[in-house]
Amino acid sequence: MLVPKIPLVLAIGSMYRSKCALSILVLLIGCWDLAIADDVHIYLLGGQSNGTGRGDAAEIQDDTLSQPQRDAKFWYRKTQNSATNNALPENELIDLAPGSGHGVVGVVMPVEFGPEISIGRELADSLPGQNIMLIKGTRAGSNLHTHWAQDGLHYNNFLQTIGEAIAQIQANGDQPVFKGMFWVQGEADANDLDNALDYEANLTDLIRRVRDDLFDGRNAPFVLSQISDNQYASLGSGQLAVRAGQASVAATDARTIMVATDDDELFTTRADIIHFDGDGLINLGRMMGQAMVNLETLGDVNCDGVVNLLDVEPFINLITSGQYGVKADINQDGTVDLLDVAPFIELF
Repeated sequence: MLVPKIPLVLAIGSMYRSKCALSILVLLIGCWDLAIADDVHIYLLGGQSNGTGRGDAAEIQDDTLSQPQRDAKFWYRKTQNSATNNALPENELIDLAPGSGHGVVGVVMPVEFGPEISIGRELADSLPGQNIMLIKGTRAGSNLHTHWAQDGLHYNNFLQTIGEAIAQIQANGDQPVFKGMFWVQGEADANDLDNALDYEANLTDLIRRVRDDLFDGRNAPFVLSQISDNQYASLGSGQLAVRAGQASVAATDARTIMVATDDDELFTTRADIIHFDGDGLINLGRMMGQAMVNLETLGDVNCDGVVNLLDVEPFINLITSGQYGVKADINQDGTVDLLDVAPFIELF
């Protein structure tokens, strides 16, 4: 939703001073388009091998994840040169299910999966009534520095994959609406100190490009996973630099959340240490999905499922009363105050 920012700033300032929220809403309501019909809500997944996934589908205990999910759609492109990671038909609009995993390195399972199956489950459960779809474009071993740069091979393959999926959605008579992006990557850059030191700047640039190229410049939600301190026998300078860069980007961008993966009971790995196993990937997807829902619902202070002018009055009421509401804590600093006003405006 696009709204004029200057009238909104004036409205919030006036409400804060006078508390005449309802009258101001009536005066300004003609400046906003409050109803947008969303048909298919698109979430993107990019990154490298832990985004592609090395989970063994035979070990999934949850039937809601092991079977096709009728309430979440999926599109992906096979990016590895192996038949075993193509258990699902590629470049087709299908129900979300295991089968788009890595399937190349070490012991290969017949059907592999990544965090997408639990991301989709979390989104569908948390956002009932919405048509959820994930588009996955990941590549094992790819680095942010070169492969996912502006002219990088895998970034442009990612854009092409998305374009093909959108064309199919539109051919079906549906309207795609881009909602947010998930990013699972960093290990490749950690292996090169120069790339690792550039990671913060490169990740900042990736988020900007994604928002410009796919979200029409909107400050769209971005959820990333931090590389884990359990993925390495010992952390070298490259790993530490990437981890610090990831944390810094999440701390400075109010619409970005980082999921830390250092809990070795939740984020278990395969024998190679680098790749999460099935349980680790399922937990990763669930937490990333929860983070996306949290980002999407920030600002929905009246809890009606959309951020619009009707949230302004309860937002101001929380600020003036000193009470706390998690959906009004836009900058996520644990307090609802005037520091939340600017990021609140950016949600529109």
